[in-house]
Amino acid sequence: MKRTPVNSSMIASVGYDQLEKILEVEFVHNGLIYEYFDVPVTEYHNLMKAASKGNYLQKCIASTYGYGRVSKPAKGAPAGQPAPTLQRFSGSYVLGKLLDAAGQPIDAEGKTTLQIGPDGQGDFQLGRVRGRIRGEVTQRDGMPAYRFRWQGKDDHAGASGDGWLVLHTADEAEGRFSFFDGDDCFFHARKAEEKS
Repeated sequence: MKRTPVNSSMIASVGYDQLEKILEVEFVHNGLIYEYFDVPVTEYHNLMKAASKGNYLQKCIASTYGYGRVSKPAKGAPAGQPAPTLQRFSGSYVLGKLLDAAGQPIDAEGKTTLQIGPDGQGDFQLGRVRGRIRGEVTQRDGMPAYRFRWQGKDDHAGASGDGWLVLHTADEAEGRFSFFDGDDCFFHARKAEEKS
């Protein structure tokens, strides 16, 4: 995403993807880049016009919209380690150890699966919630991650949200489904064995 340098002691540059409603912010003090999700274009314009961009970001955006840290450009990757690709995340996962935001177990009442294709698209079932996902490779707390948005149905009502998946080994991962109505579901995931 192309970012525009801004005059701020806290923010180095700001970018905005109007189609995806993603606001991208590069910070001055550490050079880290964060993305804020489902940010209306009006908020982007308000941020760019704000006398104190850092203040506006903290009070009106960071406290309201979901966000995640993204990877730095490839030049920042450790020597000899290729950047993670979608291929690394693609496959079928069985989800288990479902917990809510308070750490209480969730009974999903049915299948709990996640399928990620090599193009970053896929589908999932989380009990009665099922839908389609679309995502991309990034980093979360220094680990390779797949960040996604989802849209589907909860029983017969429409539902949507976002989430992430972090690989710990080639076939073990953990992640989160966030619902835009405020609920979260944290999970552990194991890659299903491919049928030959």
